[in-house]
Amino acid sequence: MELKTERLLLRQWREADYEPFAALNADPDVMAFYPSTQTAERSLEMAKYFQGLIAEKGWGFWAIERLSDQRFLGFVGLHEPSYDLPVTPCVEIGWRLSKDAWGKGYATEAAKAALGFAFEIGRAHV
Repeated sequence: MELKTERLLLRQWREADYEPFAALNADPDVMAFYPSTQTAERSLEMAKYFQGLIAEKGWGFWAIERLSDQRFLGFVGLHEPSYDLPVTPCVEIGWRLSKDAWGKGYATEAAKAALGFAFEIGRAHV
């Protein structure tokens, strides 16, 4: 399942995404609100995990690319947290974008597409 917005494509992960995803996860500014930056190995594990969930469920944390140049920007999508929260069980909308993609409205645009999927299309997939 792919979702397209005016400027973005939310899609399944590709091998070409692994290197820029590792760079994104190694950036201290991007990871400022996480316990630490991530190694390339951990980033690869995470990307493959996201791939597997999308393959299994038809939705998840999609890789996002900018339509104008097909550049990988990060991920946006839906996820069922496996840890205990006051609101679990739930489905969250999450995102992580490369720093140079900040401030352009990409996260909001992609999150709206994911939310629309959840309420319109995704009911049959959940």
